[in-house]
Amino acid sequence: SKAVAYLQGSTVVIGSDNACFETYIIFRNSENGMLYQIKPDMCYRPDIFNNLLDQKNVGLSGFVCLINMQGMDKGKYFVDIMVKDKISKQYILRRTTRNIEKW
Repeated sequence: SKAVAYLQGSTVVIGSDNACFETYIIFRNSENGMLYQIKPDMCYRPDIFNNLLDQKNVGLSGFVCLINMQGMDKGKYFVDIMVKDKISKQYILRRTTRNIEKW
C-alpha cells in the first residue's frame, strides 16, 4: 500500500499581487532535519477572494496536492510553506503548526 497525504490551503501575501508567486510545500523531518519540497497544484479560492476584496489576485492563492510519501524517511514532518516571487526571486518561508507522520 502507498503512503499518501492530501493537503489543501492557501498562501495569501497581503499587499502583493498574489499571481506573482510560486508556492512550495516543505516537509521538515523532526528527527533528522531532512527536507522534502513539493510544488502543489494551484486552484481558485472564491472564499478567499470574497473575504479579501482589497487584495490583488488572492483568489489565485489556493493549492492542493497529493503527496506520495514512499521515498520519504519514516518519522514526523513539520509542514512549512514557501512562496517565491517570480519577478524578484525573493521568497517567504512560513512555518506552520501542522505536521504529518509516516510510519
